Amino acid sequence: MVKRIFSKGLEQLDEVLRTVSDALAFANFPHSTISQVLLATEEIYCRIVKYAYINSMCDVLFSYQISEEPLSVTIRFSDYGIPFNPLKLKAPAFAATIQDDPIVGLENYIAKRSMDEAKYRYYKGNNILVMKKSAYEANC
Repeated sequence: MVKRIFSKGLEQLDEVLRTVSDALAFANFPHSTISQVLLATEEIYCRIVKYAYINSMCDVLFSYQISEEPLSVTIRFSDYGIPFNPLKLKAPAFAATIQDDPIVGLENYIAKRSMDEAKYRYYKGNNILVMKKSAYEANC
């Protein structure tokens, strides 16, 4: 398992995404799977940075593990911010226009839909979100 601590907030988003992208490309994940994992990673990382630590800098412990049989990636986020389970949010209500009614919870919805599995727990003051994605190509 590869572990990193990111403590500079949104200015490290590109580094987080590059870390994931490079690892998945090296493991020969399909481009469509890489895109889905990057989308979920970006949405969750930004949510943690923006909301978990109100008015303070944050440490986000980020780790990932690639399994070979079957080819899959497990991504884990953990932080000591405000307790928050993103998986309990209801699917957003889509309004006619975003300008009239901003879509609340869209980033969580996108992240959950992009991954195969997602689990949350709050343990000893720590938010822990684990997401998993298999490297299969969807048949359309």
